[in-house]
Amino acid sequence: MKEQTKCDTSECIDSLRTKESYANDLLQNNFQLTGIKEECIFNRLQSYHVTQNFCFDIMHDLYEGVCAYDVCNILLGLIEEGVVTLNAINNRKKYFQFGKTEFGNDSPALDYLKLKKFNLKMTASEAKCFTHFLPLMIGDIVPIGNKHWKLLTLLLEILDFLSKSIYLPQELPKLQNLVKEHHLLYIKLYGSLKPKHHFLIHYSTVIQKCGPLKYLWGMRFEAKHKEAKTYLGNTTSRLNSPYTLTVKSGLQFAKFLLDHESGVENEIEYNFVKCINLTKTDYFSKIVHNESIDYNNCLILDEVVYRYTKYKANFYLASQRDVFKLHKIHNLLHQNEKLYVLCYPILLKKFCTHFQSFEVGSKIDEIHIIEISKFLSKPLHLYSINNGNTYCRVKYV
Repeated sequence: MKEQTKCDTSECIDSLRTKESYANDLLQNNFQLTGIKEECIFNRLQSYHVTQNFCFDIMHDLYEGVCAYDVCNILLGLIEEGVVTLNAINNRKKYFQFGKTEFGNDSPALDYLKLKKFNLKMTASEAKCFTHFLPLMIGDIVPIGNKHWKLLTLLLEILDFLSKSIYLPQELPKLQNLVKEHHLLYIKLYGSLKPKHHFLIHYSTVIQKCGPLKYLWGMRFEAKHKEAKTYLGNTTSRLNSPYTLTVKSGLQFAKFLLDHESGVENEIEYNFVKCINLTKTDYFSKIVHNESIDYNNCLILDEVVYRYTKYKANFYLASQRDVFKLHKIHNLLHQNEKLYVLCYPILLKKFCTHFQSFEVGSKIDEIHIIEISKFLSKPLHLYSINNGNTYCRVKYV
């Protein structure tokens, strides 16, 4: 069974554990053969069994697992073929303009010995950011059709697919096909699969039963560790560190309760607002009429925090149902407890598979008023690269 996972490229329904097969494997008491040391303690719960309740953490599986194996192998392959040097990759990475929305996600320079050990030496957020933008960093250097680059494009398609918040049933076979194609190419180029590669073949089944996996990951819990590590690094007391952290955590929680006495936090937060009559602005003639808006009394915002994400003028937003659309934020409008975006549509030329990005055209000189919940991406930036084109890499909410 363990050897089979090194070459599996698709899910084998007949090999999935059931309650009965799990019990039989326990009776064998052979960890090397069955992979089970002892019965899961959670099976004592009335409504739980390890073979029927699933939880995959894409933070550890992908951004601290598959990405490290794939990206290290890909970069080493490109370096060995003479396509690019490690120094060139580090220079491109150092001077790449990630944009304000990626502040804090830049990572240290890559080290050749670390790459050989499949260690990117990055946090999950840094690995997520680096892998996401890697095509735009060095894609213009890599020849179209390169076998290592093909694996990267497949990995990015999988990552982008798993970042979505909504799936249609007919979309899930696409994930199965992407994983199969990715695994076949990885085996061909680099040998047997790692255990975290194997998890991917079950993702489609788990999404069907549990919904988008991004809501099951441990990113937010792991981020909470940073507070404790920062405080522990700044305190001089070493007598009873757990007690010190417990007191600190208790005080922080008490402050949180005092700051949020109502118990409900505002979904929309902003500081500076202008109350204006849109009909008297110099851009009113460009606005495409929206019947739900009272143009005579509008609260106009240059910057707003909506559901803990900052939106401001000149950022870009993407929407995608049947056809991908891109918009540039002109201003934000708050009315009737709803937040709207005044935005210019942006022409898109084509989707470029080599860069896994949309090639961007010119701005359409008309302003649409769209409710912010209609957008499926976080705020984005555009990136101009050495081939003279401008691209947009989508990051889903």
